[in-house]
Amino acid sequence: MWLCKVAIRRPVTVIVLTVLILLLGLTSLRGIGIDLLPKMTFPVMAIITRYSGAGPSEVEQLVTRPLEEMIGTVTNVRSISSMSQEGVSMVFAEFEWGTNMDTAATEVRERIDLVKGYLPDDVSNPMVIKADPSMIPVIQLSLSGGRDLAQLTSLAEDLVKPRLERIDGVSAVGITGGVTEEVHVILDPVRLAGYGISPSQVAGALAMENVNLPGGAVEQAGTHLVLRTMGEFQSLEDVERVVIPTGIGMGMGVSPSAGAVAGATMGGGLDGLSGTGMGAAGGGGGSVTSGFGGSLGLSAGANRPPVQVMIRDVGRVEYGYAERRQITRVNGRPSIGLVIQKQSGANTVQVSDRVLEEVKKLQKELPSTVSLQVALDQAEFIRLSIMNLLQNIVIGGILAVLVLWVFLRSVKSTLVIAVSIPVSAVAALVLVYFSGMTLNLISLGGLALGVGMLVDNSIVVLESIFRHRQKGKEAEEAAYVGTTEVGGAVTASTLTTIAVFVPILFISGLAAQIFRELALTVSFALATSLFVAVTFVPMVAARMMAGGLTLSDGVGENEASSGPSRRKAKRWRVWVDRLGDAVDSLPVWYRGVLGKALRRRKPILILAVVAMVACGAAIPVLGSELIPMTDSGIITLNVTMPKGSALSETARVAGVVEEECLEIPEIDTVFETVGSESIMMFGLSEGQSDLASFTLELVPKDSRERSTEEVAEELRRRLARIPGADLKVSTGSAMGFNEALMGAPLQVSVKGDDLERVKEIAAAVAARIKDVPGLRDVKSTLEEGRPELRVIVDRGRAAFYGFNAASIASTLKASVQGETAAKFRVSGDEMDIRVVLEEGARATPQDVEAIQLTSPLGVTVPLKEVASLVIEEGPTTIEREDQARVAYVNAELTGRTLGQVVKDVEARLKDLPLPYGYSVSVSGQAEQMAEAFGDLSFALVLAIVLVYMVMAAQFESFIQPAIIMGAVPLALTGVIPGLILTRTPVSIPVYIGAITLAGIVVNNAIVLVDYTNQLRARGMNRDEALVEAGATRLRPILMTTVTTVLGLLPLVLGIGEGSEMQRPLAVTVVGGLTMSTLLTLVVVPAIYTLVDDIGSRIAKRLGGRSRKVVAGVTPGDWRRG
Repeated sequence: MWLCKVAIRRPVTVIVLTVLILLLGLTSLRGIGIDLLPKMTFPVMAIITRYSGAGPSEVEQLVTRPLEEMIGTVTNVRSISSMSQEGVSMVFAEFEWGTNMDTAATEVRERIDLVKGYLPDDVSNPMVIKADPSMIPVIQLSLSGGRDLAQLTSLAEDLVKPRLERIDGVSAVGITGGVTEEVHVILDPVRLAGYGISPSQVAGALAMENVNLPGGAVEQAGTHLVLRTMGEFQSLEDVERVVIPTGIGMGMGVSPSAGAVAGATMGGGLDGLSGTGMGAAGGGGGSVTSGFGGSLGLSAGANRPPVQVMIRDVGRVEYGYAERRQITRVNGRPSIGLVIQKQSGANTVQVSDRVLEEVKKLQKELPSTVSLQVALDQAEFIRLSIMNLLQNIVIGGILAVLVLWVFLRSVKSTLVIAVSIPVSAVAALVLVYFSGMTLNLISLGGLALGVGMLVDNSIVVLESIFRHRQKGKEAEEAAYVGTTEVGGAVTASTLTTIAVFVPILFISGLAAQIFRELALTVSFALATSLFVAVTFVPMVAARMMAGGLTLSDGVGENEASSGPSRRKAKRWRVWVDRLGDAVDSLPVWYRGVLGKALRRRKPILILAVVAMVACGAAIPVLGSELIPMTDSGIITLNVTMPKGSALSETARVAGVVEEECLEIPEIDTVFETVGSESIMMFGLSEGQSDLASFTLELVPKDSRERSTEEVAEELRRRLARIPGADLKVSTGSAMGFNEALMGAPLQVSVKGDDLERVKEIAAAVAARIKDVPGLRDVKSTLEEGRPELRVIVDRGRAAFYGFNAASIASTLKASVQGETAAKFRVSGDEMDIRVVLEEGARATPQDVEAIQLTSPLGVTVPLKEVASLVIEEGPTTIEREDQARVAYVNAELTGRTLGQVVKDVEARLKDLPLPYGYSVSVSGQAEQMAEAFGDLSFALVLAIVLVYMVMAAQFESFIQPAIIMGAVPLALTGVIPGLILTRTPVSIPVYIGAITLAGIVVNNAIVLVDYTNQLRARGMNRDEALVEAGATRLRPILMTTVTTVLGLLPLVLGIGEGSEMQRPLAVTVVGGLTMSTLLTLVVVPAIYTLVDDIGSRIAKRLGGRSRKVVAGVTPGDWRRG
């Protein structure tokens, strides 16, 4: 190998390159961000449209369905789902993996523009939002103390929020639990009726008066004057003096002192109008006393001048607060919540550090009675996880080096090989930096996986060099010949390991998104380790062995100090020598074992096949899951009260839940929001008075004995005794995978057109599966509807008075919900001016019936004259999937894997009777799991094919790679028992481990077969060559295997935060590699002889050749690259 020759002759150049790599790596490390997971792009998009005041059915028909139909024509759309709630439509479009989401977003907006004209006039402009895990809040702060919530809200909005939003990397800061100041124009319904004025007219008058408008410019004495009309309100008195335009005095007159109310207005309805026409007094008489003082009456009068009615004549103006929709508490303290989201692409840990620094500064500027504290910090788990993984990498590296020392019994030789670890790892960091990746659980997991493998090439090279030095060659010659002899084998081994990761780079889906960085990191590190093995190692070995140094030059008596230190060193030396002697005796023992195995190859091969089949049959016992649940110390708790519950009642029950949570010692922080439901993947939050959500943060993992799931199970038991509330406890994952994106752990979809039938089927599904072992909180999304007070318009009577459904609805909205008429600016702040009836006139259904409607004809009648009111139950949310209505039966898992539960659920639902046009299917994470496993199975097959092709090119043969590939299925005998013993279900990391194994387990067989071919080419008998090659290569094979296994041992133990993701992968590799190595040393030689014998027979029949052949090819035909 020319590279090896150059390295031996130019040592300074090699040293300089090595130092340069280290410097570049350490420099790159400063610029690499830290995060929990790689940046992921999910092909999901949400289209959010608000339609204030509309119920779910109206939102579905008027907004959701037109949008669904249009979005369905967008390129690469895979499926469409939607949620129609009160006042809001959410349409979710899922695209094919690999779709350019920026291009897709542009196309979606173009399609929406085509349908906008067909949407209701008061629908908001649809927002297009791409799903982004970074929209999950990075930090949640609590602002508490102070005088009252108004002061806290002001501080949060005017001081804290602007300062935090200026931080680099922060995209938005949301405020929860605050109060919003407004100017309230509270109207007296009796006075309004007396003047024939509607709330909408009042709002219109305010809007027309509260303006500052330009009017051009004029000249005066050479001065250019800008003309402006100044009408904006400067005080509440300005609002009170606004005149409401009326038509009073024209035909039907109104006098504040008349003292009588016209029969057509305040009584009688149609009866009061009969026989007199619209302008008649109709037997008026009587007076009505207003709640604001004074009396009003209507009298007939002809052509009186219009009466000027000011707002103060029909109501009062005062400061107030908007209706409170959310309450936030932290550990029982009333607070203002600040939810901080990072920008897409920003580093979580860096953003957290900057926010925490700013919080310290803000605390000094806030009043002494106000406290700004961190309630939840996602970066804390990331820091702990990364530090834990780095610690595992260091421990694994140390264990690998210690193993080398035991095998080599030489500090110098050990250090020569050990240098491969830091150099290769640091070089990988350079490539990580330039590829734009971050240091996360996956990329660092690649280094952790490869830390024991990084020395494999160096071990094989150094052992070969030493063997040639022992034969009497000069140091430089031994270094060159030894490296060249195994250069092909180590290159093939490295290429096969790298080749298995190539399919991961080309498959799509969740698995590829997560593990692409692992593949790149391992490939970077292994490629660098190969470079170090064929340059740095021979260069150092040539100098180290020049003076006749042996490989085992351990600690002698003269090298140890006298006294206790000397005795201690001698004791260590004794133990190392004993282990070393045991290792040295293994080749002798192995010669005898292999000789017997070659004579009894058929029973050995049969036993190997039986073992593989038995392990394959045990796979269903393992169970399966999509991603291992991370013990992140986060629990989410949702409280659902009976539909329509008031915010105060929900807050009361939430307080009881909070007390139960605080009694559990492992729970450190309780962040509670009453009146909200969120879809964090899209940064959305919708207020509902009957909902409360809790985020519970536990103490660090090393400070508690119970896992997050065990604490969650205790919570379920405690909260089960709270009456009147539906509670759902789930263990939050810091991995960023939540139900908004992937569905519930178990989700059953029920599809159909009729919502009532869908509801019935969903209830039947829930009843059938609720007692399946491992399921908790089985709920249907259509279990309970929200009570509605429906206004049924009598179109005939309404038309007689000059009303229609739209005008009635508009008046009711302005009267009950209130109408924002204008903005009021004071001291630099802006607040809404809200027009609404006084609370006593809109609190009950009876009050609503009495609301006065004023028609364009000037007639005022109560609502009950033209409509009836009925209380019915309406859906809270109408969900659709692929343009059909759908209900989901969701459940949490505990104690069993997803695969095991899905199998039982499918068995329970197999004979469920379904009407024509309705379907039931298991979806959610089970669907994602099936898709991911399908992709990874394809990747595994492709990886095996690539490994075979690399070896075929290396050996210039199609037969011998097939012999080596016999080591791959042997790994199954270690993988399955390892997973069973550690109770690890099959998941995406297990598949990645299996793919990795396909490239690792062949390495030992490559070294063994390659050297056997060399010995046979030199004229040695086949069986003798196999025994000699096995005994010679036993030491490096065991060294590479043990270093890899011990390098992964800290990950197998799964200690510390974030270890759940790497543990299944490590268990798979350790179990498979251990058993595969042991069996490879016996089974592969047996396969080699079997194939060779078959090849010899075929060759004799075809050509009658008498020369020895190996797998059908003569020794002279072997060509090694």
